[in-house]
Amino acid sequence: MILTRCCFTCRPDPRFVSFKKEGSVGIRLTGGNEVGIFVTAVQPGSQAQLQGLIPGDKILKVNDMDMAGVTREEAVLYLMSLQNQIDLIVQTRKHDYESILNTQKGDLFYINFTVSRKF
Repeated sequence: MILTRCCFTCRPDPRFVSFKKEGSVGIRLTGGNEVGIFVTAVQPGSQAQLQGLIPGDKILKVNDMDMAGVTREEAVLYLMSLQNQIDLIVQTRKHDYESILNTQKGDLFYINFTVSRKF
């Protein structure tokens, strides 16, 4: 029998991170609606860094908005639209994050359109 062990950084408990937006949010995102929204970079000295956000953190909620099924663009636009307080629920998911970087997965798009004909 082969036993596998998951390290603490694989799926630790979700945590709450809160900070005031000072200009930019101070993070860069990757991922998307297929895999979730992940922090890929944190600006040094930003409130996001000071409050403990790190690359590999999966963003589960932003100010009570669930990030499941959200495209990367929607997540970026939502974060940019926030004026002051940013409250996040995140979970460090290094293994998933590294997999996303290696496979280039992110958003899965569906195009739905209706054709109307006039005679």
